[in-house]
Amino acid sequence: MQNKNLTFIWQQYNRGIRYAILRGGTSSGKTFSALKFLILLSFAKQDKIISVVSATVPHLKRGAQRDFEKILDNYNFRNSFEENRTDRIFINKHSNTKIEFFSADNSAKLRGARRDILFINEVNLIDDKAFDELDARTREFVLLDFNPVAKFWIVDKMQMMGYNFDEIECVSTYKDNNFLSPGEIQSIEQRKNIEDWWKVYGEGLWGANVGEVLYNFEIDNNGQTFTHFDVIGVDFGEGRSPSAIVGIKKIDTNTIYAQELAYGNYSLANLIDILSSYNAEKIVGDSAQIEMINGLRRYNINIFPCLKMNLAASYNLINNIHLILSGENLVKEARQLQWSDRGRGIIKLGCADHAIDAMRYAIHEIL
Repeated sequence: MQNKNLTFIWQQYNRGIRYAILRGGTSSGKTFSALKFLILLSFAKQDKIISVVSATVPHLKRGAQRDFEKILDNYNFRNSFEENRTDRIFINKHSNTKIEFFSADNSAKLRGARRDILFINEVNLIDDKAFDELDARTREFVLLDFNPVAKFWIVDKMQMMGYNFDEIECVSTYKDNNFLSPGEIQSIEQRKNIEDWWKVYGEGLWGANVGEVLYNFEIDNNGQTFTHFDVIGVDFGEGRSPSAIVGIKKIDTNTIYAQELAYGNYSLANLIDILSSYNAEKIVGDSAQIEMINGLRRYNINIFPCLKMNLAASYNLINNIHLILSGENLVKEARQLQWSDRGRGIIKLGCADHAIDAMRYAIHEIL
């Protein structure tokens, strides 16, 4: 079977068209195809600089960089590259072409040296300003991929620059990936009854611009409870707003269990008592509330500031996994949370999201 994505990338590059955009569902081979192209190009072209960018370092290490190294090993290319693992740089020994990996939250890198080729993995997880910084410093070719959870700035950006978006994108689904095992295909197809999820991740179609914020979840009606969690997230109440504490456990590679542990107006002493009663590999709290975090740490609660993300990017990431939710307020918020403007990441006024935020902070640590 011909690799649809890889063929499209080579066609765009050889025709001298600046952009190649890979839109597709889960496991459609977008990222692998992009990285294969970059590796092959590094053998064909001398003294090029290629940048691979993801939203954050953890996302980069667990996504594009891991896939890149997997391809090197699968095709016996590892010995052809000199590696600087500290700076995440791979140099092709035959061509002196450099492939570097860095995150879009590194402002120095965004405004740093120029490159010849750029690949942004899951471009919908970064904002348009970061894209502009990277694009403006790229001489030849820009490669992008994403799951189409909702239309975002890239469509308007390309059209504003005079491109017909349909002509610079390739749409793929899991059916275009002939490397998937029967088990992986079954795992995808068993979610056909989750309409919004299937539209985006099964068929590679654009999701809605407005409507539900979370849709890939189910309610735990069995009432199971845990006392040990992979991560506990804390959203601190301000004024009349309640505080929320949510613990999460990773069930498998695509499923996370989230359990509401506390929800209400709590003093520092209350929070200390609650958090002391549970075990977790890590506890994270709202990074905007450093005083509360420091206050808990003074009482031996080993809590750290969470990783914050743009809301649209955060929910795009979370909807790519399957959630099992437990707890009255957590479930209520998940059902009621609505977008006012999904493309810009704005939640409707009046929608409570305290437990959801605590859950997001915890999930960011894993994803």
